[in-house]
Amino acid sequence: MRKGVIFVALQFGLIAFLIWENGWVGLVLTDMIFHFTGIALGLWAIVIMRESKLNAFSELRQEAKLISKGPYKRIRHPMYSAVLLYFMPFTINSIESALSYCCLMATLVLKSNYEENLLSRAFPNYSAYRQKTHRLIPFIY
Repeated sequence: MRKGVIFVALQFGLIAFLIWENGWVGLVLTDMIFHFTGIALGLWAIVIMRESKLNAFSELRQEAKLISKGPYKRIRHPMYSAVLLYFMPFTINSIESALSYCCLMATLVLKSNYEENLLSRAFPNYSAYRQKTHRLIPFIY
């Protein structure tokens, strides 16, 4: 089984657990801010990423392009950032949710490592792009 498939299965399994454990959205204003920001960032990243010909399973097609505009100008993995933002409020609901969120974060970091190795081999300018951007959180990580 390919690594990309394993990462996607883990990612969606943990997301499913968090939704099952907590429901879709919290009605507290701060929760809604995290949810809205996560959704907005995720949709923006998806619209921009359509040009790249990449997919959720971390497989590179021959016609794939490196995207460095929109949210990708500052963050190399804005879709992962969006997922983490959306689910962050769930961490306070239970120990199980907090642990699941930590596992989701670890899965996304491992998946991003895997993707960055693929992208480094496919795009000679990826190293320069990495030096100008942050992995998940602008100005921090």
